[in-house]
Amino acid sequence: MRANKNECEQHNGGCAHACTNTEGTFVCTCRKGYTLSADERACSDINECADGNGGCPHYCHNTAGSFTCGCESGYVQDRHGTSCIDYDECRFRNGGCDQICENIIGSFICFCFTGYVIGDDGESCNDINECGIHNGGCEHRCENTIGSYICSCNPGYVINEDGHTCSGNSLISYSVFRLTNQNDCGKYNGGCEHLCKNAGLFVTCFCQPGYTLNLDSKTCSDNDECTNNNGDCDHDCLNIKGSFRCECRHGYIIDGDGHSCNDINECDDMNGGCEHSCENTRGSYHCWCATGFLLARDDKSCDYMGCNMELDILYDSRKKDIIKDGKLNKKSRQKNVVMIVQKPLGVQSGHGLNMTIDVTLRKEC
Repeated sequence: MRANKNECEQHNGGCAHACTNTEGTFVCTCRKGYTLSADERACSDINECADGNGGCPHYCHNTAGSFTCGCESGYVQDRHGTSCIDYDECRFRNGGCDQICENIIGSFICFCFTGYVIGDDGESCNDINECGIHNGGCEHRCENTIGSYICSCNPGYVINEDGHTCSGNSLISYSVFRLTNQNDCGKYNGGCEHLCKNAGLFVTCFCQPGYTLNLDSKTCSDNDECTNNNGDCDHDCLNIKGSFRCECRHGYIIDGDGHSCNDINECDDMNGGCEHSCENTRGSYHCWCATGFLLARDDKSCDYMGCNMELDILYDSRKKDIIKDGKLNKKSRQKNVVMIVQKPLGVQSGHGLNMTIDVTLRKEC
């Protein structure tokens, strides 16, 4: 009886991806995301975006063997990568707004306190000169201040309770005018480090978001949000002036909520650089080779070794470069590899037993 010839042993049977030997012939198959070409050997990429936009809510980008979804500006992907959710720009550096930031779906809007008008850049706040419009409603004098204004009276008059009109009384007029100027937000910002607001004959100091007013009621100190439950960050919390930022460790990406860390599926991007199969893991990934191949030293490409071929590897326990705890370590791990331990040679030293082992790796097809 004539023995069956294994066509896959020679150049992988001419298959671009995987070759499976069968009785009297062989079959080529392709990895996920590819389809077998008309020659039944080559593999062509499937454009998943051509079918229902790949199921992506906004943008679909085709890649070799896969695809990725993207979101429009003002949105980020959820942790599953299947939906686009609104990103709250106001959570980070107050959205770049000088004073007030209001988040809206897909964007945000900057607003200003009373006495200010939004600048042409849509973020900065410019003081309004109230005195330029009908003298600010003052009967006599109007003095513009940062974010406000002050009415005062001519000599011989005093300001009334409405803060705009004047009545004749020279002594009281001078006293009130002097006290108002001493506590005016327009004079050195009223002594306030951040924001100043006139309140009758006195001023009130306020701090920007992310700061706390000190006991002197004038200066402001930064809030270290990271000291409170790590800022609710999944991984690392970085305190910055007036705010904070969550950062993720290598292999993860920040979620749209600005706090959670989602695993990056490296296999979605050019198959992780793997020549054959790519397996995603938490925070990393691993390349695998098809039957008859051995993972190369770069941990990505695959070297052809055929079926039932044996590869002898010398293992030194002091280097620990092949086996750990009786198993192939992460760098040397292969699918369908059988370890055959031969000739264990022990050499006693002052630090215990150093073992040199002749290891045979055999691919089973």
